[in-house]
Amino acid sequence: MFICCGIETSFDDTCIALLNKNKVLSNIVINYNFQIYKGIVPNIIYLFHIKYIFKIFRISLVNININNIDLISITYGPGLLKSLFIGIILAKFLSLILKIPIYKVNHLHAHILTFFVKGSNIIKNKLIFPFIILLISGGHTLLLIMYDFLKLKILGKTLDNSLGEIYDKIGNLLNFKYPGGYLIDKFSIKGKNIMNIFIPKVKKLNFSFSGIFTKFKNFILNKKYLIKDICITFQKIIFKILLNKVFKALKINNIKNFGIVGGVSNNKYFIQQFKIYSKIYNWNFFYLSKFIKDNAVMIANIGYIKYKKNLNFDLIYIIKPNPKLFINNKVL
Repeated sequence: MFICCGIETSFDDTCIALLNKNKVLSNIVINYNFQIYKGIVPNIIYLFHIKYIFKIFRISLVNININNIDLISITYGPGLLKSLFIGIILAKFLSLILKIPIYKVNHLHAHILTFFVKGSNIIKNKLIFPFIILLISGGHTLLLIMYDFLKLKILGKTLDNSLGEIYDKIGNLLNFKYPGGYLIDKFSIKGKNIMNIFIPKVKKLNFSFSGIFTKFKNFILNKKYLIKDICITFQKIIFKILLNKVFKALKINNIKNFGIVGGVSNNKYFIQQFKIYSKIYNWNFFYLSKFIKDNAVMIANIGYIKYKKNLNFDLIYIIKPNPKLFINNKVL
């Protein structure tokens, strides 16, 4: 038995998880309702984390002795400065009082390797390196190739807004509750396409969504079209862009395995369409059935992977929040 405690407070979710190796023992997530603000308010999130983080840690310990925890794994970036700070305080406190080691974790890396948590996806086939990953979240849109646990390469990234930001902006214009992505996906089910599908010309495997937002902003403000028709048309265009980049990445690198991760990947239309095209092109498509949005399971998972790889533990005094942390060619 080897228990790793994961702590995630990079944004608006307060999360604690305990893993025995790669098996989930507990997974607690509390999210503040920001619908009345139609967006995120950092200072309120900060107070929210302070209020709940110790409470949910106690809840996570049901049927588990705190002294049985062997390792702490903490998100240190990217994210909101104050939010990250609260999680790091708890992580350092636990490391000191329990006299156990600690690993700092890049939030983006954690999303990518969630596939290796037991029960995280419904695909029976094993995900084999190398594979292509499309990471689409509230703050990032990235296309990467994973060579192994320790090595990756960025193939493409957004040149302006992340996909999550565009979904939130469109949802806001449609007067949807925050976050709007879920409702855009839901309303699109019965919609009809209202325009020709186009793909913005963007160099290499990078993304650009700002022009699409401007176009749909005009559609919405003109009030000539049904909401469901706007939603499905928006979804179709976004998917076409994603498919085009994934297709090129797989072809260039001669790879058949790819997966999608991040909060925005929790989109029924995307999953349905990727399944269809995967059959056409004989791809092995992987997607998560659990731990899709921000959670601490993925953070604890990275800690356990680092431990298995015998990587050096991090020194408590050098672990600091890094809000602008990005991603590099070494995952761990």
